[in-house]
Amino acid sequence: MKSREDLEALAANDKVTIDTVDGPGGGERVRLTDPNGFTVDALFNRTLQTEQPMRKARAHNTPEEKVRINQGQRAPLTPPDIARLGHVAVLTPDFETSMEWYKTRLGLISTDVLCLDDGTPALAFNRFDRGEHPADHHSIVLGTYPVKGYEHSAFEVHDLDAVGLGQQVLKQKGHKHEWGIGRHILGSQVFDYWSDQDGFKFEHYADGDVYTADYETGYHPLSTQGLYQWGQDFPPTFTKPHISFSFILETIHNLRTIPSFTFKKVKLMIAMTGRKARPWL
Repeated sequence: MKSREDLEALAANDKVTIDTVDGPGGGERVRLTDPNGFTVDALFNRTLQTEQPMRKARAHNTPEEKVRINQGQRAPLTPPDIARLGHVAVLTPDFETSMEWYKTRLGLISTDVLCLDDGTPALAFNRFDRGEHPADHHSIVLGTYPVKGYEHSAFEVHDLDAVGLGQQVLKQKGHKHEWGIGRHILGSQVFDYWSDQDGFKFEHYADGDVYTADYETGYHPLSTQGLYQWGQDFPPTFTKPHISFSFILETIHNLRTIPSFTFKKVKLMIAMTGRKARPWL
């Protein structure tokens, strides 16, 4: 939070107290619970870690201009430097309520919204409102899904080489690769997805877009074709749910209790995921 007044207003809105943070960086905190039951901490006056040195890429040679002479462009095969946590993606059966909650409390702006065939919004890439100062294309992603859940976290690295080096090191360590390397269309990030030991996905990315508050929201059809411009073929397992007894029970419960989550919406989502990402392949 940019001021204590904002923190106080948030606490008053949800009728919660301001606490002292006992974790790294200290500061003050308002702890909220979103409509899906996820904990959201709003922090103020946190002490940031001292900025650490990062590998800097040499200048790139282009067909028109050769600026790197008598020197190579090969970085050492080491884990990439992580600049920061860039965004998180959350899944929810109650998309409309969740969007309203995050926008009214955190002032999020939807940069791009993906819609089902009937025009219903189903996934939103949301950025923070920083006025005239550019903000990441998305910091919080909300997507419609039969059950609530955490989808992935994304960590920004320096450049394409860092994404590639991360892939080599993770392969060497025996971690499970999910998807990449490729380039997203919305947000433009060069991406690479992996799973951790608990089965949760994480992403290394570089070269993402940024926008000021006056950029208008874009609306697009939801499809696997729109998720990437180039790269490894989209794996069907990437969005395929792990069907279990608890998954089925929670889905039935959500269909009965959430007015906006309907059989029609589930049918449209299944139709979207069933289409080939690259029809010409």
